[in-house]
Amino acid sequence: MTRQAEGAAPPLADEALPWGVLTTAADGRVLSLNRRFAEWCAAPADQVVGRRLKELLAPASRILFETHVVPMLEVQGFAHEIALDLAGAPGKRVPLLVSAIRRAGAISITAFDASEIRRHERELKAARRSAEDAAAELARSNERLRARSDELLLTLESIADAVITTDRDGNVTSMNPAAEALVGRSRADLVGAPIAGLGEIRTDTDPPQPLTWNPTRDEPVRSERPIALWRHDGVRRLVSASMAPLRDASGAMIGAVWVGRDVTDEQMSARRRAYEAVHDRLTGLFNRAELERRAQELVEVQGERAGVLCHLDVDQFRVLNNTLGNRAGDSLLVQVAEVLRGSLRHSDIVARVSGDEFAIVLAGCGRDDALRLAATLCQALAEHRFEWQGQAQRLTASAGLAPLSPADPLATVMATAHVACGAAKEAGGNRAKWSGRDDAVVQQRRGEMGWVARIQDAIAERRFVLFFQPIVPLVDSAAPHGEILLRLRDEQGRLLGPGEFIPAAERYRRMQDIDRYVVEHTLAWLAATPEVEVSINVSGQSFGDPGFSAHVAACLASTGVDARRICFELTETAAMGDLQAALTFIATMKARGARFALDDFGVGLSSFTYLQKLPVDVLKIDGSFVRDLVADPVSRAIVESIRRIATLCGLRTVGEWVEDAATLAALREIGVDAAQGYGVGKPVPVAAWRDSLRPHAAPLTAG
Repeated sequence: MTRQAEGAAPPLADEALPWGVLTTAADGRVLSLNRRFAEWCAAPADQVVGRRLKELLAPASRILFETHVVPMLEVQGFAHEIALDLAGAPGKRVPLLVSAIRRAGAISITAFDASEIRRHERELKAARRSAEDAAAELARSNERLRARSDELLLTLESIADAVITTDRDGNVTSMNPAAEALVGRSRADLVGAPIAGLGEIRTDTDPPQPLTWNPTRDEPVRSERPIALWRHDGVRRLVSASMAPLRDASGAMIGAVWVGRDVTDEQMSARRRAYEAVHDRLTGLFNRAELERRAQELVEVQGERAGVLCHLDVDQFRVLNNTLGNRAGDSLLVQVAEVLRGSLRHSDIVARVSGDEFAIVLAGCGRDDALRLAATLCQALAEHRFEWQGQAQRLTASAGLAPLSPADPLATVMATAHVACGAAKEAGGNRAKWSGRDDAVVQQRRGEMGWVARIQDAIAERRFVLFFQPIVPLVDSAAPHGEILLRLRDEQGRLLGPGEFIPAAERYRRMQDIDRYVVEHTLAWLAATPEVEVSINVSGQSFGDPGFSAHVAACLASTGVDARRICFELTETAAMGDLQAALTFIATMKARGARFALDDFGVGLSSFTYLQKLPVDVLKIDGSFVRDLVADPVSRAIVESIRRIATLCGLRTVGEWVEDAATLAALREIGVDAAQGYGVGKPVPVAAWRDSLRPHAAPLTAG
């Protein structure tokens, strides 16, 4: 029996239909199909007949067929436009749109190729997804724009720069809080008003020039220098400003934005720094650097006709400063500056170069004119009455003059004028002195100037040599003790005494360098020589230097030397020259265990008064009294009185310049504690210190 005979339905009449036609039995077996359906199945019709319909479907469509189509046929007898996928050639699916109807125990199925529909559906779905994605991205973009807008608005409200926008007619449309603070008015008052209402603007020049607001300008404008904004309340602010046009999408100008930064404080600070860079802070005069710059320019332009440099120094300023205090000293210097300003010509240049020292360029002056002008300055200061706390103080000054010349470096001219000023002081002060080649004092001071470089070279090359002179006890015995003295080995190998270089070092303030050298090398020697104690001289320049105490402390720490092995020697003159600095240095070193001696005691008129102010341990009686002790009753009486007062104060005494046995015996008879001089021990290099000692020694501590 053939398949045709077994089936219930005859073959279809029209094989040329463009859609598929299929007939199945109630159980889903294919009874017949037309050519289009067979093509979709990719098999001849006779191979399809007899198979179940669901076997022809793709797996997902089988489930849909069983769960939707079959129940619908059973319930209502038809199913319309069901989308199914036919399993065609291997790996290929044929999308169909199927309608089915149950008739006389068979099921008639009509199917249309849904490829185009599916393609359109896919495109529609893709378009929908794209539209949804675009909408979501647009929403996100809008959110970002809103957040960015809020951020920019917050930034605009928070930035220190003033920002003001206008419309094309120049009327204010917005302004931030910084703009309100700058112009001193609220945005409620100014929005809608012309921008010119912000205030009057001018150039920051002398004299100032008026400026105009120009918000309709079609190009950006930035002020190269700050402009001055005069507000409606009269306040003047310096502003760094710029203005730029605002444009719409087409590029048309719709307004302008003005940005301004208040630079008043920084401009004032910059001007103050510029002023302080060339002026002395206390007196308001030029400082040394500015005077040197202007003097150099004058010499370069005028040559030999540049003029004269005058160095002026207040006489006895240190005494007044120490007596009345630093505030009084500062007030005096301010008044000196005022007197100098009022006495000089407009063309002259005056500066405070240090402490109580002033320098003046007397422009275009020759020798005689310069001496007259300098004498006028000295007279004006002498006639000035310095008032402090109800007391009038007389004030004098000394001046030294040196000609400005292209042939002489400015530093040399200033040093020469300084030397001449020193010579004027030594001649009694309150006078002016010319730095003439025939002046012996000036020439001597000029020669001392050469020592400045030689001292620095000697320190760098370690040509200073330490000597030891014993201080011999006259009462008891203990550790050996001696004074450290200094010699200098010159460039030719000769050994020079302190009288050769100390005056120059003191005059040109190089004693700090020498004292540091002595302390450093003495402590290094003490560290290697533990059985000896020493006295070290300290100049007034050193204990007036805050860094000197720190240097001594560092040397003590690095060497491990016990400060109790050291006695620092100060002179009356140095100590009273800067009493507060001396007291500070003494207190600092005593806290470490060091002792102090007052050297050359008795020479000054107020020596005994100093004992009430200076907490020293030892008095070294000046050698001028000790030397004549045996022959001169007055000298003996002075030494005896010093010894008695020292005993009352709990101080030990040392007699200096002991040259013979008679003097030594007299000191022992008077009760002086120790002696120093060539008669008891000559200075020797520290390496040979033992050779200078006698069999007995004792420390110089307060008794």
